[in-house]
Formats: sequence, C-alpha cells, structure tokens
Amino acid sequence: MAKYSTEIREVFDNKYIKVFLAEHNDLSDVRTVLGELQCVRKVNISNGNNDLTVYVKPPFSAQEAKATIDTTLCVYYNSPHISQSTIQDIIAIRDTLPPKSKGIKCYNDAICKIIEGKYDRNVIDDIRLALELYLKETLKNDKPLEKQTTSLKEFYKQKKLSGELINIHTQSLHNLCDFFNNHTKHDYNVKHEEVDSVIGYATQIMNSLIDVK
Repeated sequence: MAKYSTEIREVFDNKYIKVFLAEHNDLSDVRTVLGELQCVRKVNISNGNNDLTVYVKPPFSAQEAKATIDTTLCVYYNSPHISQSTIQDIIAIRDTLPPKSKGIKCYNDAICKIIEGKYDRNVIDDIRLALELYLKETLKNDKPLEKQTTSLKEFYKQKKLSGELINIHTQSLHNLCDFFNNHTKHDYNVKHEEVDSVIGYATQIMNSLIDVK
C-alpha cells in the first residue's frame, strides 16, 4: 500500500491540494513539514483527522505546489534519517537553482537514487559532483572540489558572512572532501545514515550560497 497520495481539487475556481496518508499518526508531522514549503500558504488537518488540505501560496500554481509536495513526501518517507530541516533545504535548492544547471542535474540524480533506496558509491559520486559543479558555477572558477576551500572562504567574506559561519561551512567542505576521497575509491554499499549525513552537509553548503547571493 502506498504511504501517501496527492491530488489537485478545485472549489469556485480556487485550486488546492489534498494529501492522503496511509498512517494517520503521521498527519501532524507531515503538516509541519509541508507548512514550511515556500509554495504553501496553509495546511489544515481535515475530513475528521483523515487527510490534509494544502492551500497554495501565490504566485505558485497548484501543479507546481503538488510537484514540490510529492518530492517532499518522497524524501520524507524514503529517507527517514534525513532531518526535516534538510528536507526543506533540499526542496529550496531544487526550487532555486536554474533547471539547466549541471550541478542541479547531478543533485537530482542523487536524490532520485536515495528515493529508490539505492545507497552505494554511485550516490556518493553524484553528491560529490553536484557540489563540485555548483561551486564552480557560483564561485566562477574551474577548480576541483578539494581546491575550493580558499575561494569559498573569500566568497563568504565578500558577502560579509560572520567568521564563525565561514569556519563552519569551510570546515564542512574540508571534511566532505576527506569523506569523498576515502569512500569513492571502493565499490561497496555505504550506510544509509552516512549517505543521508553527506547529502545533508552538501545541501547546507549549497543552501548557504543561495542565502548570501
């Protein structure tokens, strides 16, 4: 049985989205997650505590909101180790980056594999390449990932980010590079928690660049 389903409905030319969950105990948590999406104006628990009614925030269309909600629910139910804040960051990146960005293509590939339950070296490769390409596009250079720490630090300084946050993000990049170097050289399955943590840290770095642009 599917864990959830969504559909667009309309009343007096106003479109909204119904969300049906297999487990009614999830209603409150899912309501909180969906309520934080940029495309959502309000989420109500409705129909006698049996489903959710989601109202779309302009200028988003119901179709755009439904696509974002479907993606959010996919990640929420298929990667339970990923925190709610990281889910929001994932959606923000997928909504913000240009569709033709090479970085977002690799990022989407990684998310899709995780949704399909694939936790192996290929997912790590996709995350690494997504981060590398996005940093090249944002920092406007052609450096490999492990050579980007100094450029990233300078970018943050130009945007007047605090020294403490600069240290957090650049240290995260350094640690990720070490992880990638150690775990992309061997073809073996990796722990779900490790993949989810890696995509969480990579997402935080990418989202920090979006925030300060």
